Amino acid sequence: MVLEAPTLFVVTAAVAGAIAFIFAAFARLRREVPGFSWWVWSGAVSFLGICILFARGAIPMGVSVGLGNGVLLAGALMTWAGVRRFNGAERVAWVVPALSVAAVTLVLPLLQRTPSDFHLRTFLASGSLAVVYAFLAVEMFRRGPRPFRPSAVVATAGFVLLALSLGTRSLSGLAAVGTPDLFQPTQLQGVLIMANVAFMVVHSVGLILMAMDRLQEKLQRTAEALRLALDDRDAARQRAEEANLTRSTYFSLLGHELRTPLQAVIGYAELIQVTAEDQDAPHLPHVETIRQSGRHMLSIVEGILTLAKAETGLLEIDPGEVDLAGAAAFAAGMVAPAAEARGVRVGVAMAPGRLVAAADGQAIRQVLLNLVANAVKFAAPGGTVSVAARDDGNGGIEVAVEDDGPGIDLARVPTLLRPFQRADNRYRSAAGGTGLGLPLSAVLLSLHGTELRFAHAEPRGTRVSFTLKAVPAAAPAVAAQ
Repeated sequence: MVLEAPTLFVVTAAVAGAIAFIFAAFARLRREVPGFSWWVWSGAVSFLGICILFARGAIPMGVSVGLGNGVLLAGALMTWAGVRRFNGAERVAWVVPALSVAAVTLVLPLLQRTPSDFHLRTFLASGSLAVVYAFLAVEMFRRGPRPFRPSAVVATAGFVLLALSLGTRSLSGLAAVGTPDLFQPTQLQGVLIMANVAFMVVHSVGLILMAMDRLQEKLQRTAEALRLALDDRDAARQRAEEANLTRSTYFSLLGHELRTPLQAVIGYAELIQVTAEDQDAPHLPHVETIRQSGRHMLSIVEGILTLAKAETGLLEIDPGEVDLAGAAAFAAGMVAPAAEARGVRVGVAMAPGRLVAAADGQAIRQVLLNLVANAVKFAAPGGTVSVAARDDGNGGIEVAVEDDGPGIDLARVPTLLRPFQRADNRYRSAAGGTGLGLPLSAVLLSLHGTELRFAHAEPRGTRVSFTLKAVPAAAPAVAAQ
């Protein structure tokens, strides 16, 4: 049976177009499969080349033959580049392929004057394509995916058969005698062209199956990595829970071991002071120094343990209702001796009305004591420190502590909120302290969902404030804290 040129064109163009469409439909794989973008372009370019070849009635024969075969060769080389990238090549050398395309495009139009020229043109066009597909088969054999899966076998078989078919057509072009037509109306040429179309389908299907296999491998690796990550997460969580339990036990034992001897020292010092027959004995001032040092050390230990618990998530609060006026009076009374020694006056200014906050009373008293003690340290000698509270009009109560000292560098506030960091070196020796008061206060307030705010006081000094949620007036009255 002899296949006419129009029939061959329709079949070839339809198959090439379908292959181009299928590759375009899987275009999203280009991000996941190396080289797949080259195969997408190869399908489109090959379809374009076939259309140019069969447009020889609308455009000059030389342009159709030269440009069409050049584009077909470029499409085959794009397939080769995709296979190279798929097999792991980082770069693809394009100098020789580009020169080959240029040579085919320029030389073939010159071979159209005699029937012999037609045969030579067929030999060169089909032979160049056969060489490319032979290289593709060699590439698959040498560097193809291992193990050699069925998809790779299909693609390689398609390349081998297409190289043999094109090679046969190339050699038959030299031996055959016929009219100078692109598709000679002979049975051999028709069969060879249809074989080319069939083998083109085979290798295209193989390439798509290879891409799907690669994607499946990647998904399996991702799933395995996710499984390992989940296992690691579970193991890490278990280790963290065990570590938290260990830390909790450690802090409990450490607190007991440190507090007990310190409290004994403080207790015996107070006992000596109370029971001394001669209150003017020269050793009593030294006993007072021991008592004060013990209390200072105990406060440091308490602060360190509290911060350590906060960092490990073991610190908890007991929310209730706290009378802020009483808490402020407590803080002012506790720092009275230190304030008197420096000639600093501590004032408590509460706004009219009910100032009861929803908070842990012990924690808020500790925060106020830390802030007021800090203000007394940095207030000017003979200066003033004020503790104030007022309704902020938004369902909260603002508490503020101000001093008239040298003021604070607001840029250093983040540093001061870290443990053992204190104010500028100019005031360290005069103020003393361990640098635990502000960090501890910030931690306790964070458990209440609020934070410390720093500002410059007027006309000088520092203002530190925070806001607590107010207890509605309809709530039952709370006993004085």
